[in-house]
Amino acid sequence: MSQDPLRVVIAGSATIDEQRLSGKPAFRAPGGVPLYGGGTFRRLGWEVEAVTRLGAGFPYRSVYETLGVRLRVEPSADTTTFVNHIALDGIRRQDLLAIAGPIEAEALAEIDPPDVLLLAPLHGEDLAAEVYTEAQRHACVALDVQGLTRSSSLGLVRHDTAPAWSAALNAATHVKIAADERPIFDAARLRSAYGIAELIITNGARGGTVYTDQGIVRYAPVPVAREHDPTGAGDVFFAAYLAARFTGSDVEHAANHAAQTAARQVAGEWLRF
Repeated sequence: MSQDPLRVVIAGSATIDEQRLSGKPAFRAPGGVPLYGGGTFRRLGWEVEAVTRLGAGFPYRSVYETLGVRLRVEPSADTTTFVNHIALDGIRRQDLLAIAGPIEAEALAEIDPPDVLLLAPLHGEDLAAEVYTEAQRHACVALDVQGLTRSSSLGLVRHDTAPAWSAALNAATHVKIAADERPIFDAARLRSAYGIAELIITNGARGGTVYTDQGIVRYAPVPVAREHDPTGAGDVFFAAYLAARFTGSDVEHAANHAAQTAARQVAGEWLRF
């Protein structure tokens, strides 16, 4: 008898991402964890729903639907929009051009509890503070902290710890942090202080480390012969890791599987839209 697929709900902005090379407009595309993380979960056989807020006329809804990501949309005056400036020497800076209204706790309270609730703020005020309280009723809460280390003001994106940092970590059972998002911290102490079951520290081309009750697991990076686009690789990694863990893989296998999947994304071989 076939088993029902596992289900994930992602709370976070679906975005418009504009890429500019050396100051020249290059292209616009959809983005956000609902796209890259949600698309990865769906490709791995999960049911995926994303709770987000969008301005009228968002042009990319069909992209998410094609990937199998169901959007649960609350209206907003604007859609969260990022501009990525990439210089010829590879140096990158990011501007926050527009911000959707915060995702409210009521939107999560209306859904049936999923197997995994993935909190995916892209800036410090992406999720209302009450969302982190509401999240505590869920058995498994995954958190990508990337947005909680970014300012919420328009213009150049700067590192800034969001007021919701502690509340978010208190709600989470599985947490991903990129080393360059929080460069100075004690991982073991952080995990202990907030009762985090699994803390994943990713470090790009250096691989990464997973901290658990059973010990520390290090995984190696996967080389990419031709870099197509690194956008969304961290989102793909975390989704692939969680999908593997919740279908029976141990930490080492899940981390290696996630690294391989993220490398395929960078090479342009994973999510196509």
